[in-house]
Amino acid sequence: MHICIVCNEYPDSNHGGIGSFAKDLAEGLTSNGFDISIIGVYSKYVLDLDEPIIETINGVHIERYPFINKFKDKRLNYFYNRYFLKKKIKKLNKKHSIDVIEIAEHDGWMPFGSIKNIPMITRLHSSVTLHGKLLNKGYSKLTSIFEKWQLKKSDYIVSVSKFTAVETLNIFNLKKEYKVIYNSIKIPKEIKKENIDRNLILFTGSVVPRKGVTELIKAMPIVLERFPKITLKLAGKNLYQIDGKNYEEYLRNFVPSQFQNNIEFLGPLNREIELMPLIQKANFCVFPSHVEAFSLAPIEAMALGKAVVFTKYVSGPELIEDGVSGLLADTKNPDDIANKIIELLEDEELSKNIAYNGKIRVDEMFSYDRWINENIRFYKEVTNAK
Repeated sequence: MHICIVCNEYPDSNHGGIGSFAKDLAEGLTSNGFDISIIGVYSKYVLDLDEPIIETINGVHIERYPFINKFKDKRLNYFYNRYFLKKKIKKLNKKHSIDVIEIAEHDGWMPFGSIKNIPMITRLHSSVTLHGKLLNKGYSKLTSIFEKWQLKKSDYIVSVSKFTAVETLNIFNLKKEYKVIYNSIKIPKEIKKENIDRNLILFTGSVVPRKGVTELIKAMPIVLERFPKITLKLAGKNLYQIDGKNYEEYLRNFVPSQFQNNIEFLGPLNREIELMPLIQKANFCVFPSHVEAFSLAPIEAMALGKAVVFTKYVSGPELIEDGVSGLLADTKNPDDIANKIIELLEDEELSKNIAYNGKIRVDEMFSYDRWINENIRFYKEVTNAK
């Protein structure tokens, strides 16, 4: 079976959760005998391309094309590049017949539908529209139209969480059936072992407001008044700006001078070589997100045996049983985030139990092998229905 996955941030470009998801899925399917092609149009901030790159990495065929600014009107460029993408998929199909096309709903890159007779699956990760609505922030109306058109023309919809499916279909006023396949994450068999540092708390992911970083930083002085030896490290890309200033500068305004050295911004780290050993070294991890479709970061930490503080909102309760496999915080309230952190620092036995239960939950419900097999069954259902 030949599956074409549309992805505009496939590693090793600058990527987020969708890129990591696509890589883990593509390589897992390839190892199970599937032919996988990744195709995408890349904006300059994701990957600065002068010309297309066509390559094979770990058995996965990858085609990367630069975003083309052909017109003065940006809106025309958005239409043009989506037509261009569909044209490239048609060309790929002529070379090697495609059985299924899969694409995320984010940005609506296939608003004109699939190629004739090839079923198109849209996987809900979290749309631009959903983010805007949940965060009460502005968003591109044209992008929202693209997202809705793509969903309407999709043959199948699969979502990374029930919350994401229900909210997405509601905001677009669509009534369509969907299937939930929860995210998983691939943990390498060999990771550099690190001794646990009981004074290290770790945040991983993009350093942006929607990840609850502002509230986390505001919570830390409360924690540090009780535990002044604690260090919070934030590992992830930090390109966000507020009023033209770097987000880190803005955040440091909330930290008293005596605690400035207790907060470290590490920037993006290599996942397997740097990030995973750092997770192993941490006492526990904190992910105070405001909006998450179904976050990979807490799954990763839980799989590596760490207690996790996550959000009680959005898809948080689908991942974690509060007080059993993790702690769910009111992530709009720095005081509650601080209380959850202090709870784990004060009660080492609680932290160990939560870490143990969290790992069992990930192994049982969100394991990589189980996830790959569930996706394989779904693809076979889709192709058998053709």
